[in-house]
Amino acid sequence: MSDGRGSYDLLGESQKIFNKRRRLIVCIVFSGVLVLAIGLGVGIGVHKRNEQQEHQHFELADEIQLANLMQHLQDLQEIAYQNNGSRAVEFGYSASVQYVMESIQNNTPWKPWIQYFPISVWNNVEQPVLNVESPFVISLQFDTDFNLAQGFKGQVNATGTLQSVNDLGCSTSDYSNFVAGNVAVIRRGDCTFEQKINFANAVSASAIIIYNSGNGSTGMDVIQIPAIASKAPVFFLTYQLGVILSKLPNATISYYCNQAEQNFTTSNLIVDTPFGSEQDTIVVGSHLDSVAAGPGINDNGSGTSSTL
Repeated sequence: MSDGRGSYDLLGESQKIFNKRRRLIVCIVFSGVLVLAIGLGVGIGVHKRNEQQEHQHFELADEIQLANLMQHLQDLQEIAYQNNGSRAVEFGYSASVQYVMESIQNNTPWKPWIQYFPISVWNNVEQPVLNVESPFVISLQFDTDFNLAQGFKGQVNATGTLQSVNDLGCSTSDYSNFVAGNVAVIRRGDCTFEQKINFANAVSASAIIIYNSGNGSTGMDVIQIPAIASKAPVFFLTYQLGVILSKLPNATISYYCNQAEQNFTTSNLIVDTPFGSEQDTIVVGSHLDSVAAGPGINDNGSGTSSTL
C-alpha cells in the first residue's frame, strides 16, 4: 500500500488510565465470525461508570477524526480497484487483512495476530438460465428477475412442470399433493428458507423456486438466499414473477445451472491491547470483507475504518 494515509489516533494519558480497568480486544474479522471470537473464551465486561469515567469515555470518542475515517475508506476502496472491484474472500480480502495489519503495526506498539480457518464458497461456473416455456414464453434475466442460491453442487439442464406449494410451504401438509419431480413454487414468509428447501427436497422436487413476499420495501425484488445445502437447485424470484408462476398450473419451465464448491482458507485479524484488566474484556469488532457483488467499501468498510 502507498504511504499516503492520514494520521492515526493513539490513546492519550487520560484514556490509558480509563482503560486500565478494561482489556480491549479489537477484532476485525471475516463476515459473521465475531461470535466465533467470543465463543473462544473472550468475555465482555460491563462496568458501572461514575461521572469522571463517563467524561473520559467521551474524550476517547472525540479523538476519532473524520479525516482518518475517510482515508481508511479510500484505501479500502483502492484495494477493491486492484482486485476485481471487490474485497470478498475470493478477491481482495487478503489484501484488506494486510492493510489492517500494517496500519496497526506502523502506528501502534500493539501486536496483531491472524487466526486462520477454512470456508466453502459456491460459485457459478456458468451463468444460470431460467425460462418459462409454456403456456407462453418468458425469458428471465439473471440478477434482475432471479438468482440462483448457493448450496447446490453440480450441473443440471432440465425442463420441469411448475407446481405451486400450498400456503407458504412451512409444514409437511403443505406438500401433501405435491408430485415428485415437479418444480416447487413457494412464496417467502413464515419460516426460514432452509425449512422450505428441506420440505421441498423431502418430496423430491426437481428444482425449487422461492419468490419474494411482496411485503414492505424489501419484499419485491430478487435477493440472494444464504448458502443452504440442497439436493435440487434453488432459484429466487421477484414477487411479481413469482405470483405469475404460482398462477400457471402445469406450466413448463426450463432451467440450467452449473455450480461448484470451492474451499478457501480465510482469516480473522485480532489485536489484544497490552494494558487493561486480565479479568474484564471489551470486544470492538467489525467484519472486514465486502460483499462479492458490491463496491469495495460497501458492507463493511465503515465498520472497519471506525474500528481502526
